[in-house]
Amino acid sequence: MRVVRPGYRERQDAQVALQAKMQIQYCEQKQRERDEMARVAKKPTQALKLVEALNFVEFATGDYGVSTSPYVNLYNRCAVCWDGTMAAGMEIEEDLTVAPKLETLKKALGKSGKALTLTELPNGRLSVKGEKITVQVPCLTPQEMPATGPDPANWPLNDEIKEAFKSLQGIIEDSGDAVWQTAVLLEANIATATNGKVIMQYRHGIDLPPGLLLPRPFVQAVAKQFKPLIAFGYNPGHSLTFWFEDASWYKTQLYQDAYPNCAPILDVESTPINSPAGLWEGCKEIAEFDDNEWINFKENAIIAGVAKYPVEGLTGGRQFDYKYLKKIIPYIKTIDITTHDNKMIFFGDKVRGVVVGIVHQEEEVAEASE
Repeated sequence: MRVVRPGYRERQDAQVALQAKMQIQYCEQKQRERDEMARVAKKPTQALKLVEALNFVEFATGDYGVSTSPYVNLYNRCAVCWDGTMAAGMEIEEDLTVAPKLETLKKALGKSGKALTLTELPNGRLSVKGEKITVQVPCLTPQEMPATGPDPANWPLNDEIKEAFKSLQGIIEDSGDAVWQTAVLLEANIATATNGKVIMQYRHGIDLPPGLLLPRPFVQAVAKQFKPLIAFGYNPGHSLTFWFEDASWYKTQLYQDAYPNCAPILDVESTPINSPAGLWEGCKEIAEFDDNEWINFKENAIIAGVAKYPVEGLTGGRQFDYKYLKKIIPYIKTIDITTHDNKMIFFGDKVRGVVVGIVHQEEEVAEASE
């Protein structure tokens, strides 16, 4: 017969009560930690991903007189920038509600090392604590940031648009006397760029709304992305949004200015031939020998200043600015320098265009711009 010592049950009850208390304290501590994690993002492995998002949206931080453009709005697990002309957004994993200065945040993340703690401070700044460094990043309040978002992704898109932009971005200028010199005209099946000296079209083959005149920063931003385009959204007369496969997006305002009628120059009968062997190599070799980099096309040769380069089969009587030729040479397969007195028509894979010569250039540009 087992003998129960006096006080045994009391000791057992006390032990059970102590274990229950310890369990409750443990659960309360875990809850406090979870609450703290909701306020402080501790994600050592996320620095590179956050920097990737910042690099993507940074294209929408141009200097167009908007005071908030140097800042990135971090909210709803998304990073968003807007500079008055273009907006950009990309998903992030950090759950923050703050608008830090983008450049400072990128620098801090770049020095975080193997550890990263992001904390919203009571003074309104964002603390970035790395392995050895702590940076308090200046911030605006979310209420100071403009509300902006993408157009819904309603129609399919693909990377042919990106290829078009890559081809045409070198034609348009940083600034110009007319808006069309700084923009790409996107239409159904084709995209067009001209600076008044060169006209170039790319056939992308996608059905699009008419007359989408896109600012140069948007064109350049899209062209630099490696991730695939999948869709676009459109607010007629106001904005256009391109969506990428990871749900990131670029949005731009649409210019409403008139665009030159390029059809009379492009839609002409021509007799293109393969570019004469050595023509473009020769242009690159001798252009620097002319102060203006003007190259004279002569019979079977090209001349720039005091330099001459043989090109068998070349027809003479034209003069072109190499500054513009070098923008289109990578795309040229065939040329026609006989149909017009002072223009060269060119064709390539999915591209066609015209470059105006030096002589009477102002008259030709005016004609192209009407």
